[in-house]
Amino acid sequence: MSKIQIIVKSDTVIIDDRSINFDCSRFDKDFVFCEINENEKWIEKEPFNGREDFNNWQEIEDFILEIKLNQEKTPEIQELKQYLKETDFYYLRKMETGEDIPIDIVEKRLNTRLRIRELEDN
Repeated sequence: MSKIQIIVKSDTVIIDDRSINFDCSRFDKDFVFCEINENEKWIEKEPFNGREDFNNWQEIEDFILEIKLNQEKTPEIQELKQYLKETDFYYLRKMETGEDIPIDIVEKRLNTRLRIRELEDN
């Protein structure tokens, strides 16, 4: 098992040495900090009274799995968004000159947006 830290107020999850921005607000009433490592797991609340146990570790483990699954999708999403950025100029050109956007570009952009939405929703 790797070392995992959840820092609720900054929406940060650290897996080993890799920092990930992820919405942690579901835990804002439960704790401000959580760590799980090879030897132990604990949370810290505010005001700080030392390390405490958490009553629902399954919720945290499900959250970590969600993050890991999301990270697997991230490279594809970034690649798809990059394609949209690279083809944005067609729409600017259309507005400035009236020149039509090639239909294959319009179709691919629509499919790209659908794929991004599919990846982000699952």
